[in-house]
Amino acid sequence: MTAAEELVNRYGPHICRAIRRRFRSRKMKILYSTEDCLQSVWQSVFAQMDRIAKLESPEHLMRYLTRIACNKLVDQNRHLRAQRNDVDRECAIQDSQTADRYKLIDPGPSPSAQVAVKDEWEQKTQGLSSDRRTILELKVSGHTSEEIAERTSYSGRAVRRVLHQLGDLFSR
Repeated sequence: MTAAEELVNRYGPHICRAIRRRFRSRKMKILYSTEDCLQSVWQSVFAQMDRIAKLESPEHLMRYLTRIACNKLVDQNRHLRAQRNDVDRECAIQDSQTADRYKLIDPGPSPSAQVAVKDEWEQKTQGLSSDRRTILELKVSGHTSEEIAERTSYSGRAVRRVLHQLGDLFSR
């Protein structure tokens, strides 16, 4: 076993406990795990091995490693709380004040459903005369039978009869 492996095996569990005790919030635990912090600590330690050689006792080494871990947590906490990625600003979409303003899902029919409806419309109105097609288009756009009669050469009763016949066609 190398000296580095012995160092990791002997002091790793102690550093993990120190890290867990010092986490600031649950969200920080989720976004920055104990293992991430531990890896960062070991990276710093192995980059500056000359400092470890100067330590006088195992207790000093333990305090040194714990201090590095605390500093890593403070740095990460600052990073996560920066305005651009503040963990306290995160919220569920349904809790957001803008959720109603910006609907994420269009409640209307999907594009493929719109194409299917258009295809069916073209298929069912294909053999209709231009007058009947006009009556049907006006009805679909929300006009009443009387308004349709005013716009076409048909009487109100004739418009209703045509719409009834066309209703039978579309119900099939």
